[in-house]
Parts: sequence; structure tokens; C-alpha cells
Amino acid sequence: MITVHHLETSRSQRILWLLEELGVPYELKIYQRDKATKLAPPELKKIHPLGKSPVITDGGEVIAESGAIIEYLVETRPAATWPTCSPRCAHPSTASAASGCTTPRAHS
Repeated sequence: MITVHHLETSRSQRILWLLEELGVPYELKIYQRDKATKLAPPELKKIHPLGKSPVITDGGEVIAESGAIIEYLVETRPAATWPTCSPRCAHPSTASAASGCTTPRAHS
């Protein structure tokens, strides 16, 4: 079974949404950010050395970054009920491009 390592206020929301839409069962492990630094807790670094989210574990596999997770799900869950869409959005890499349009610009 897939375990989603969910860090509050992170892009793992899109992975949760996708798994729900596909009807793929999963376990949810929630991590809280440090209140002062807003960084991920050390427990998440035990799962992935960068301590980033989203991260999923599936058997012995550890996959980080939402685009890579979506591609992994496409490859490993072919029997899932994938929605039909236009050829323009059919490739999983489209999900990665979407974040560039919706992510607020960082101020330097």
C-alpha cells in the first residue's frame, strides 16, 4: 500500500487529490512544520534525505516530488480509472508545468 508522507502546507495536496480521484487506497502520515522556522521535522528526513514533501513510499520504493510521483502512479497503477482528457494534457509532465503557473513568485 502507498503511504503519503504529507507535510502541512505543501504540494502533497495534489497527490492526495489524485489518489482519491483514482480510488487508489493509501495511508496518510502527517508531519507538522516547525512553528519558528517553517521547516519540515527531522522525522521526514528519515524518509527522504531532503526532508521535502510530497514523498510517497510504496513497498521498498521512495518517490519524492509531485511530478515524479504522478509519473510513478501512471506506470504502476494502469488499472486505475484515469480520467480522459485532451491530448494536450494527456502526458503526466503537464502536471509539473501547472505548478509554475500557480506558484507565487518568491520575492528576493
